[in-house]
Amino acid sequence: MQNNTQYNPKIGGTSGKETMVSVLPAVAEQLLAEIHRSFQTEGKVSDDLLSGLSFVFGTVALQALDLTDRRNVSHITTPSGRTAYQCKHLLAVHLSQAMGLCSDVAMSDQELSRMLLNGRD
Repeated sequence: MQNNTQYNPKIGGTSGKETMVSVLPAVAEQLLAEIHRSFQTEGKVSDDLLSGLSFVFGTVALQALDLTDRRNVSHITTPSGRTAYQCKHLLAVHLSQAMGLCSDVAMSDQELSRMLLNGRD
């Protein structure tokens, strides 16, 4: 199932100097945007992109891909239009968004508020 929505992988900002700290978020954003394009056009992520993901994120990438494959990231929506993503792994959230592999969950505004206040999983 492909998701045709635009993906905006904003992860972080940059400062005036191009340092590793400021370049890394830009590289990660570009990589996630490429993963989104690849998944939209080919229905899969190329080996080159997987290698890039592994290079940038290390072993964390494998954990995030596993969570994404198992659809462990929930995209929660409420009647008022509020949205949230439920997963403790931030990279998995970004990958699930990029690939359109989030599990959609509808809940009331009150349920979402309770969940956020209680810090439930």
